[in-house]
Amino acid sequence: MQFKRICAYLIDFIIVMILGTLLTSVMPNNKEAVDLSNESFEVMEEYFEAIKESDEEQIKKLEVKVNDLSYDLAKVTTYSTIITIILYFLYFIVFQSYNKGQTLGKVLFKIETVNELGIRASFGQMLLRGLILYPILPNLLSLISLYCSKNLYLNIAGYFSIIYYIIFIISFFMVIASNRGLHDRLSKTRVMEVVKEEDDGNINKWQENNEKSKKIKNSNIKHMTGKRKGGK
Repeated sequence: MQFKRICAYLIDFIIVMILGTLLTSVMPNNKEAVDLSNESFEVMEEYFEAIKESDEEQIKKLEVKVNDLSYDLAKVTTYSTIITIILYFLYFIVFQSYNKGQTLGKVLFKIETVNELGIRASFGQMLLRGLILYPILPNLLSLISLYCSKNLYLNIAGYFSIIYYIIFIISFFMVIASNRGLHDRLSKTRVMEVVKEEDDGNINKWQENNEKSKKIKNSNIKHMTGKRKGGK
């Protein structure tokens, strides 16, 4: 199961990356973004060279330059960030929620996201799961802070990216160990093999019987409580 989940995620990630690349390639300022990226790589090479030589003065100058380039690049690629947020939200949350808990990768490997009872997860559960697992919130907060101030953007982009990667790594190893990541546990969902129609019917019957049992139990408790009060 864990192998299927990882493979399905990789396929979904590739699909989103291809869609994002196709959509952003026709966006304005694309050439400027490429130029800034190339300049950033060159400055980073100089920065690592300065670290090797322990040139403190040069390191400080290059750190300022790297931050300036990162900020300028983020402003130029605003459209790309917006598209990334929308793609992640539509594909991993909306599409998966209304496609019986399946992305295209999960369809291929015949697995699905369900709730703890083994039936269809609610949209709210899929939303919470998606916000924990995918970089929607970090990108959204970085985008908002981008137009507030440079220092705020650099802090938020840095700290929230680190937090996201820590959560992602924890979830990854939890999936490997128990097939339930942090995002699964917090959203009360699980990933399992696709249930056949006859099995799905049995699960629904079990759920109905379970709910009936709870109602009968609650009714008996109220009845017994009423008797005790009357006896007093």
